[in-house]
Amino acid sequence: MPETPQQPNQAGKAKESDEDSGLHARALAWGGAAIVGGVLFALGAAWGAREMLRPQGGFGGPNAPGTRPAAPALEAAPQPARAAYEADKQRLVNSYGWIDRDTGVARIPVEQAMRLMAERAATEQRR
Repeated sequence: MPETPQQPNQAGKAKESDEDSGLHARALAWGGAAIVGGVLFALGAAWGAREMLRPQGGFGGPNAPGTRPAAPALEAAPQPARAAYEADKQRLVNSYGWIDRDTGVARIPVEQAMRLMAERAATEQRR
């Protein structure tokens, strides 16, 4: 069956039908429905999460009435523990020892390390 020629528009070109324009009403409707559905799902999930976290409903959340946070574990006199900690750190800073014996990494006193670094910098400047 021969096709009938389309009527030319004012510019002299044949009119494009809906099929030729690239716009498909069914695809647009499905896309719009998917977007609306996604938005409704997100709103429902947010509402459900809010309801669960309300103090009156759900599991109550962290600030529900009648709940108390656990008291922090505080020391009655932290000074001796702090002094022992600082003494241990001072001993490490001012002594020799192995960090990793297998790889040959050792610890030296900070004063000795600073002296060695100063000597190394002075010899490099002389070169």
